[in-house]
Amino acid sequence: MASPMRALRPDYLFSGGRVLSGASLVVQDGVVQGVGDAPAGAEVVPMRGRALLPGMVSAHSHAFQRAIRGRTEHRSLPTDGSEGRAKDDFWSWREAMYAAAERLTPQDLHAVSKFCFLEMARAGITAVGEFHYLHRDASGKAVCRPQ
Repeated sequence: MASPMRALRPDYLFSGGRVLSGASLVVQDGVVQGVGDAPAGAEVVPMRGRALLPGMVSAHSHAFQRAIRGRTEHRSLPTDGSEGRAKDDFWSWREAMYAAAERLTPQDLHAVSKFCFLEMARAGITAVGEFHYLHRDASGKAVCRPQ
């Protein structure tokens, strides 16, 4: 049985490359049915003070790197005591990233990814292209089945 049709009516609705005022987003069973006037019999859901935008897409994600967030946003002082350049660079970040990747179990990866995807969803991202290169455990055994 189909759920009732709802007409979400925000103050502003972005559709077709334009910002509409007074238009409804008509949905039923989680599927957009149309944009415009609320059809007869639809439950109108007022959304005063709100705007509706399409979901954003993250086309390139490395969710496991969420595990090192906050651990590499610093600059170390030169080790020789000089006033010269900091010793950190892309390569030191890359070492920290691979060190974290080598310690993650499939269960760790699952937990970190769930948290990362939750943060994305809360920010309006509705689709993710995920890239990871964690295919073997510490002993070299495959942890993912080939796709």
